[in-house]
Amino acid sequence: MKLLANWLVLAMAGPALAQAPPDPAPEGPVPEVSAPPLVSAPSAPEPPLAADAPLLEPGPLAPPTRWAPAPAVRAPSVESPGRAPRIGLGLLLGAGAGGALGLVGGLLGSGAGDPAGLPVSPAWMGASAAFAVGAPLGVLLAGWLLGGEGRWWATVLGDLAGLALGAGAVLLGGPAGTPLLFALPLAGSVLGSELSSPASRAPAAPASGGPG
Repeated sequence: MKLLANWLVLAMAGPALAQAPPDPAPEGPVPEVSAPPLVSAPSAPEPPLAADAPLLEPGPLAPPTRWAPAPAVRAPSVESPGRAPRIGLGLLLGAGAGGALGLVGGLLGSGAGDPAGLPVSPAWMGASAAFAVGAPLGVLLAGWLLGGEGRWWATVLGDLAGLALGAGAVLLGGPAGTPLLFALPLAGSVLGSELSSPASRAPAAPASGGPG
């Protein structure tokens, strides 16, 4: 009978327990529990220095290092074969460069007509002016190829001086002096280049070793 009564109580309470709502979840963020900080062990105190302990003295300082400057490296210079080959090549290249430009200048000058009162035609004037531009270029190129060290400004000054002398010869002698308009600028270019070359300068006198 007692067993039957317990069964009846469970049968009646079962549906009520099944319909009971579950417990609500707690609202809000779950608090985070941080780990306790680590505590380092106390370091042992340093022993005090004795009153009669010797003090460390600094050693001698090393002398400063002196760096010697590196020797200057010079580019290998072209050995000059001599003055005569350089002059010959200068005349050849100067005449070639001047002749090429002179041909162009002559064609340009021929288009200016033939005004009266000029000692030579405009074609010859244009050709001589253009020749005076190309001649020093050929001379400078020859000096560079054969190890010459002539100054460009001296070469140009010699060219202009030759052109001025050729123009004076044409004004005084008429068309007969026209070849000088080409020969003198070329010769002046070569002369200026060779006179300004360090190899053509006189060497300095050696200094005396003691009082004379």
